[in-house]
Amino acid sequence: MYSEFLDPAKEERFTTFVCMIAGVALIVNMQHIYNFAIKMPSGIGEIIMVFSYCIFILLCLRIYLRWACGYKYSICMEKHIEDLPGDKGTLVLEAGTIIIERRFGKKGTLSDIIRAEEIQEIVQINDNLFKKFRRETPLKNRKFLTNRGKERAHALLYVRENKKHYAIITPSQQFIDKMLELNILYKQ
Repeated sequence: MYSEFLDPAKEERFTTFVCMIAGVALIVNMQHIYNFAIKMPSGIGEIIMVFSYCIFILLCLRIYLRWACGYKYSICMEKHIEDLPGDKGTLVLEAGTIIIERRFGKKGTLSDIIRAEEIQEIVQINDNLFKKFRRETPLKNRKFLTNRGKERAHALLYVRENKKHYAIITPSQQFIDKMLELNILYKQ
């Protein structure tokens, strides 16, 4: 099995650090913001407080998604059989199956298992094939499984139970080469 960990990008660490400083500054100055909001007319003061709480929540969400979380992309190079905990049975992974886990520290949760026969293509976000596929895909079948933004992201297009799905991921070139090596990408 070939695996790669997607930790937060180095160029985004500064932005995340600035968000952390802004969050701490917002917490420290919340009493001053509250006192200022009380002196304002009723509606405006409430809007200021709601706005400051929303900013704080968005800063926390940004820090969580871009700094605390990471992803692990794995591809099975050969058939792999794994026993599930308890009496839940066994999991059979054929060659070419892609496993995507969301990591938080050393713990991970399984985000998706995409079998080789389901995969249609992996394309850049700005590719016309992705734009067409995206228009035909319902919102509930879309997944954003990266913490690096959309600049270098790829869309993994797949069909499961005759329904179109896609996952936004940022694999390395080696990962894409492994997919090509296993001939799991469907060429149209």
